[in-house]
Formats: sequence, C-alpha cells, structure tokens
Amino acid sequence: MESIRERKQLQVEDIIIRLAEEKDFSDIVALDREIFPGSPINPTTALQCIFMQRSYVAVTPTGNVVIGYILANMGEIKEAKVVEISAFGVAEKLQNQGIGSCLLERVINDSFSWSDDAVMLHTNVENKSISLYHSVGFRVVKLVEDYYEGEHLWLNGASKDAYIMMKPFIPFEYLQLKLEGAKTK
Repeated sequence: MESIRERKQLQVEDIIIRLAEEKDFSDIVALDREIFPGSPINPTTALQCIFMQRSYVAVTPTGNVVIGYILANMGEIKEAKVVEISAFGVAEKLQNQGIGSCLLERVINDSFSWSDDAVMLHTNVENKSISLYHSVGFRVVKLVEDYYEGEHLWLNGASKDAYIMMKPFIPFEYLQLKLEGAKTK
C-alpha cells in the first residue's frame, strides 16, 4: 500500500480519474472524514451518487489509493436538468496541485456531453475553494443565509451562510427561466 509520503510526490499527469465504483465507497468515506472531520458525508448519499455513475475518484497510478473524489447526482429543478455536486475533496497534502480542477472538469465535461443544463454546488461563503469554482466557470447565483444552521459541527465560528453556485451550459437567462419553471420549448 502506498504511503502518504509517496502521495506527496505525485504529478497531476500521473493521476488517474475514473468513475467511482462501489468498491471505492469505504475509501471515499475515509478520505472525507480525514478532510472534513466534523462534517462527514452521508453514507446513503455517497452510495446513491456512486450508483448514478456521475461521480469520480482520483487515484494513484497503481489505482490502489483514492486521493480525491467528487460525488454528483442528476436532478431536476423545475424544467432544468441539473447535476448537483454533493461532496468534493482532495487529500490535504495533495491540495493545490490541480487534482480538484481535474475532478471538477471531468464532471463538467461529462455533464455537457449528456446535454445537462448546468452543474450546481453549494459551499460555505468562506470556503477557500470558491476561487477554484470560479476558475472553471461557476458563478454565484444565490446567497442562502443560515444554510448550515445546526447541522455542521465543523464550522467552529465560521459563517453558516452558503453560496449556491452554478456552471450553466445554456445562456444564463434561459437557465433562469427553466429554474423558475417556465416552459422554454
């Protein structure tokens, strides 16, 4: 088994991004707990995302170690087909090396090719990854005050507010109409 020391020496071009499989479930949950100890992902949600085949893992070249994950699910909001990113993380020692960008771009590219209208996520307004989300085309569409009220222990004084962010594949004005339930045909 590869050690964390070996993981620190990986190059982005050596990382394998592949569909998450049921066999990855325990590794994803363990990595999530390592990254977000006070706010683990819901195991049921994680399994649902894996079974929808819209989720990916980043693994070491040997494929033995999951070093990042992005869990996404297909949904609809009124008339819009939206892929929602439910959870996303990269091993702390490997952050800021492009692995997260690769995972996001894989979900974005696949969602575009499947003719989805947008990819959506929510994030704490103080999340350091907001600049990453902007860099791949996400934009803030809504501020939700007290989004995390009472459910996340990890906040430790951080804001309870969240941004809803979207990466649209159709003109934003058209997407807004679909999100409001307007028939656009």
